[in-house]
Order: sequence, then C-alpha cells, then structure tokens
Amino acid sequence: MARTASHVRTLALAGVVGPVLFTVLVILQGLLIPAYSHISLPNSALEAWPTGWIQRLNFWVVGFLTIAFAYALHL
Repeated sequence: MARTASHVRTLALAGVVGPVLFTVLVILQGLLIPAYSHISLPNSALEAWPTGWIQRLNFWVVGFLTIAFAYALHL
C-alpha cells in the first residue's frame, strides 16, 4: 500500500513539474531568439527558428508528464 502511495505521489508531482518546466523553457528559448515576441507570437512559433528542436522536445516532455499526472489521478 505504501509503495502505491509513493508511486502516486511521484506521478502526481509530474502535474506540478510539467507546467513549470514548459513555462521556463518557453521563456528561455524566447530570450535566445531576439526576433521572437512573447506577446505577439504563440509558443508554437518557437519551432520555426533553428532552435525549434527545443520547443518540440518541450511539447513531448510536457505531454508525457501530463499523461503521468492523469494516470496518478486515475490511481
């Protein structure tokens, strides 16, 4: 029982880490690209620049963290 609670707690932590990680990476990548505007362009526009792989990876990681959080809610 304690082991399951520990797993649920760890998976639920993904619900906290995911949005924070996403926001930090969007801000940092936006600072790397002077032509990018956080106000007038969407986050997905960061994929259009040469460092677009960072944003693509960011979407994948946050997607997996969201799935882990949903699984923790299910448990």
